[in-house]
Amino acid sequence: MTAHIFLDFDGTLIDSLDSLYKAYLGILNQFGIEGSRVEFDLLNGPSIWEVTLYLKKKYGIEREAEEIYKMYNEIIKRKYLDSKPFSDSVLFLEKLKNLGVKSSLVTSGSEDLVGDLLKRLDWSKYFQFIVYGTEVKESKPSPLIYLKALELSKARKEKVIVVEDSKNGIKAAIGAGLKVYGLESYHTSNELKEAGAHKTIEKISSLIPELN
Repeated sequence: MTAHIFLDFDGTLIDSLDSLYKAYLGILNQFGIEGSRVEFDLLNGPSIWEVTLYLKKKYGIEREAEEIYKMYNEIIKRKYLDSKPFSDSVLFLEKLKNLGVKSSLVTSGSEDLVGDLLKRLDWSKYFQFIVYGTEVKESKPSPLIYLKALELSKARKEKVIVVEDSKNGIKAAIGAGLKVYGLESYHTSNELKEAGAHKTIEKISSLIPELN
């Protein structure tokens, strides 16, 4: 039986990628730059700070990284808190709780951003612990965030499963030696399998039968 499940947040439990995409377009627009969905998808996984450094370097933005980061965060906060859970997210979290399967959140998001939404949803009660992207030197696709989660859980790798919606998130979990289910929120089954997903699912609640 699965002892612990590590859950991504954005795109896995929360339908937030549209809000994050608008924020990405917004920060680039501040500097007269046009973003693209292709680039945004590549940046789904790293922390906002890492994305900030990437955008500054790629586009030669002549502002301090800290200033760009602050601007970016302000844009995200205005849009992000309107994000809603997927229709079966609460059902899934409640089922995990009833089955006695430990669950933890492993997100590239920062505590001040994700934490506010968790409070609004009253979801902290579902998680044994939360690892934020700001707690590790490199976020997804680096495996560091999942290695930290493993250390905190004290669970054996073979007793842990991960649910991720992004290719970078899948690569991070695979790099930590974990079994990953790819959730088809924004990517096709083939795309997720190519990233290394053990199996793909259309809805997170369809994972429930495999947890018994």
